[in-house]
Order: sequence, then structure tokens, then C-alpha cells
Amino acid sequence: QMFLSDGDGVVFRGALGPGDPAERLREMLDLDFAVPHRRLVRDVDGRGLELRLAPLPEGGHVLTLNVISEYLQARDVADRETRALAGVLARLSSGIAQFDPQRRLARSNPAYARLLGLQPHALQPGMGVGEIVARQREAGEFDPTHAAAVTEELTTRSVALPWQQER
Repeated sequence: QMFLSDGDGVVFRGALGPGDPAERLREMLDLDFAVPHRRLVRDVDGRGLELRLAPLPEGGHVLTLNVISEYLQARDVADRETRALAGVLARLSSGIAQFDPQRRLARSNPAYARLLGLQPHALQPGMGVGEIVARQREAGEFDPTHAAAVTEELTTRSVALPWQQER
């Protein structure tokens, strides 16, 4: 049985997790009902549930409960695959980096940073090409003039064209 009336409304037995259903509902009701909320939880049977709370323009609110076990299982598989691939990239001796259309670093592996003369923690997602070259200059990889020329080249040339530079 999923629902249990507590006299004042409906309490979700087990749907909000282990423990006293009324206490779990009180914890949930501590939310600000003036703003929307979304929670992903597992019930006592392990089913994935999505609880959504949305205020109504005239007052009051809507509370929905959806079973999303398949979605949570797929998300867990994707998370495991992501961690596994990140582990593979971290162990490669070849440097690999991906940049977004705005020439910001999306991801890279430690070997890429080492090839640039940097410590792996020096590169973070979201860094622009100019910022990466500046870090290289700070690490002694470029003199200021050469760093400016490289930054200009990397930020103005077409990304469709291959680029190679030897030092």
C-alpha cells in the first residue's frame, strides 16, 4: 500500500524513504511552497521516484509523484561509464583536449597539461585559449612576445584549419 491517510491529507508510505511516513512528509512540507521543487528519491522498495511541487497562480500547489526507476538506472549506468572513460583518459600518455566553439576548454587529460608544460591541475574546464597560454607563459614556456603571438593566432584563426607549432 503506497498511500496512508493521516486524517489531514495523504502521507506517502515508503515513497519518501525509510522512517515514519508522517515525519518524512513534514520534512518535505518544510519546503517553500511559493517556488517549484523537484526531488529524486528512492522508496523503501528501491523504486526511483520524482516528486514535483509547483505553486498555482491562484494559490495552492500541485504535488506529483512519478516512478522513474528506468531513468535513474540509465543515469547510474551513464555515470559509471563517464567515470570509467575519465579513468582511461587519465592514464593515457597522449595528450587529449576538447574545446567548445568559443575556444574554452571543455575537458582534457593530465598528459595534455604536461605536454603544455603545466601541472594537470593548472587546466580547468571553461578556461579560454588565452588563459591557457598565459599559464604557459607564467610557467616559463613562452616569453611575453611569443605568448601574445600564439594567443593571437589561436583566438583569431579558423578552428576548421589544422594548427601545429613546434618549439
